[in-house]
Amino acid sequence: MSNFIIGNTRGSNLRGIINLKDEKIKAPKGRWCLYQSSSGVDLAKIICLKSEAECECKENKILGDLVRLLENEDLEKIKKLRQYENRALKACQSLIEKHELVMKVIRTILSFDEKRLTFYFVAEERVDFRVLVKDLVSQFHKMIRLQQIGPRDHARIINGIGICGRGLCCANFLPEVGKITKDTASLQGMEGLSSDKISGVCGKLMCCLKYEVDNYKDKDHV
Repeated sequence: MSNFIIGNTRGSNLRGIINLKDEKIKAPKGRWCLYQSSSGVDLAKIICLKSEAECECKENKILGDLVRLLENEDLEKIKKLRQYENRALKACQSLIEKHELVMKVIRTILSFDEKRLTFYFVAEERVDFRVLVKDLVSQFHKMIRLQQIGPRDHARIINGIGICGRGLCCANFLPEVGKITKDTASLQGMEGLSSDKISGVCGKLMCCLKYEVDNYKDKDHV
């Protein structure tokens, strides 16, 4: 059996390693689990076991230690978490308007232990949200975390369908995008295509442009 599993966190779709204390535990793909991190207990969906796809699922980020697999009786609590998150998102948007901050909250996540409330937001520039955090702490009485994200992380969190007709790579299995430039497209003979043909839903060059680039580099050296 594997001594760790790979999971995607609920809501933020962060991918990483969840360590197993009991190597005999059965944790099938697609099953949800609870894991303990330095900041509390959270939910993650199991992608695979180390022994099943070790090469495909190479990952360095540690999410935490497995607590247990999710049970049917946990579903009602998850429903309440989502209801709370919706209320928190609306409240945060109202406070943003009140303080006239140039930012937009796209996702709110309440940890399973209900101790930490995370707000993911986008903004064109750095935002001084100290007053906003103070108001949120006063209103919700929880640990508040505001995380500014870029276009790629925005796409990963929201998820969706790419022009290939499949779920976004960044939200489903890709641990790190890495560096993708116009040279990456040029090396594969795609420099003549319009930007919308080689750009993803995030507006950046598609992650999959990097999948075969090494083959083209090797061909040039033959």
